Amino acid sequence: MRKRTDRTRSLVIYVVKFLICYLVLVLIYVVSAYLSYKYVLKVPTGMLERTTRYMERALRMGALGIFMNNLAQATRMSLPIVGPLYAFVIMMNTGQFLGLYVYSKFGTGQLGTLVLVSSLLITLLYPYAIIELSAYAVALENSMSLTIKIFQGDLNKRLIIKVLLKYCISIVLLIIAASLEYATLMQIMSIKNSF
Repeated sequence: MRKRTDRTRSLVIYVVKFLICYLVLVLIYVVSAYLSYKYVLKVPTGMLERTTRYMERALRMGALGIFMNNLAQATRMSLPIVGPLYAFVIMMNTGQFLGLYVYSKFGTGQLGTLVLVSSLLITLLYPYAIIELSAYAVALENSMSLTIKIFQGDLNKRLIIKVLLKYCISIVLLIIAASLEYATLMQIMSIKNSF
């Protein structure tokens, strides 16, 4: 009975840590998008161009390209010690890209604000986005838990297996998210091309 109670407690703690990581990632993304849009935060033009080219290349490669891009981000977020920093930078850059893109197309008037809010809702509430952010939250929680254990000097075989298992879970989530994202983008493009 005690073992079952411990497992339940561990699961509840994990879910709470996961939700905190998920909400932190969303908050960084939303705040970065808003600030970039409202105050046109300066991002090096080269970085925006590289990001755009990278995204276009990933789209041309299909679901596999999207998956590989997201896998690279999740792997960086999974790294001990530097993972949270990578997560912050990745989500901040993604938010800045969205904010600056909306600003460049619509300005900061009512229409631009409406487009920004709509874009944020779409990118956060589409099924693929929820699954992708969940994968990133798993990776971030994994990094933070591993970092704490490293500093406590508590590395053991059981911990390594848990870390690898969580990493595999994030990969499976990313495969599902990439497939859904690609299907959604293809659907949107076919609707756009029909007009």
